[in-house]
Amino acid sequence: MNRFIASMLLLALADGAQGGSDHFLTIGGGGSPRNNQLSLERNVIYFRHTLADCGEGDAPNDVYFACGNEKIRDLQYQDPKAEPPKANVLLARVFDRGEDELYQKYRPHELPDLQGPANRKSLNNWFATTGARLADGDRLFIYFTGHGGGGARQTPRNTTMDLWLDGGMTVKEFVG
Repeated sequence: MNRFIASMLLLALADGAQGGSDHFLTIGGGGSPRNNQLSLERNVIYFRHTLADCGEGDAPNDVYFACGNEKIRDLQYQDPKAEPPKANVLLARVFDRGEDELYQKYRPHELPDLQGPANRKSLNNWFATTGARLADGDRLFIYFTGHGGGGARQTPRNTTMDLWLDGGMTVKEFVG
């Protein structure tokens, strides 16, 4: 998947319009610590490296991720060395709960240079300020790495992206 992203970015940049500037908006993370995995943090790092490899490392890239610059344990990861108490393992089995959760731990994300949290307020503010200053001919690339949901039965293409402690934002709302 990551190679696909890099390939599409290279194609888009090679075929770009002349005279405009490239701008990147990166939105990442899950809707809560329990739904914000290590892989999402790694995807943002990979995307930053891909931009640098494509010669776009100096282009504006505003990154909004999970809780933003708060230093809280917002990122879930599995610790294979963890040994939960035997009582917890037995209770998980008795109540038919997934034992995998017993090996999950949380830590603060390690992404530097964030604009803020990935929530409605931040995104609306970005589009009202930075986004409003984009000039004719400029190109905006939006990269989202996170979770979401399907659209309602009557609007199956109106899917959602989960935002930090802010529910799902539908495609229609985002485009607006």
